[in-house]
Amino acid sequence: MTRSLAVLVCAALLLGGCVLQSRVPLYTEGAGELVLGAVGGPAVISNWRDGTWVGENDTATITVKGRHYEATSESTVIDLAFVKLRDGWYVLQAVEREKPAVYMLAKIKDRTAEVTPLSCSDLKKDQSLAQQIAYEGDDCFIRPGLHMEGLFLKLLEHPDEATSRIAIAN
Repeated sequence: MTRSLAVLVCAALLLGGCVLQSRVPLYTEGAGELVLGAVGGPAVISNWRDGTWVGENDTATITVKGRHYEATSESTVIDLAFVKLRDGWYVLQAVEREKPAVYMLAKIKDRTAEVTPLSCSDLKKDQSLAQQIAYEGDDCFIRPGLHMEGLFLKLLEHPDEATSRIAIAN
């Protein structure tokens, strides 16, 4: 997987931790919104470093597939679904085939997603999440049968700062 797609799917992994996952995708095709625009193209990916957004050299292509996006780089394909929460905030569900779904928060501004990873190590510190998230070593998984919107709205109460940004170049 190239570094740019790693940023999209596992930004927290690059920082030494794992991110919130589910064994199967929680959101269906109909739940997503095309917040980056209805036309695909090359992805512009940046990371927050030393107080500024720094562009990545790796490239990915974003394709619109119904109500979600497909990000492709080399032989890696990741489905990206943005599911609305409130006030410009979305859940970003990223699914690489044959792997667990990964979840992040995304603030949408001018068809750009500022992505905040949901680090397992940070989530584990909040004891009120113990009934909603199962911890397995360094990994964490949303418990099956859970009302997802309630969990993500709770996580929006004190979101961390965005660590990456994605847009489609026009």
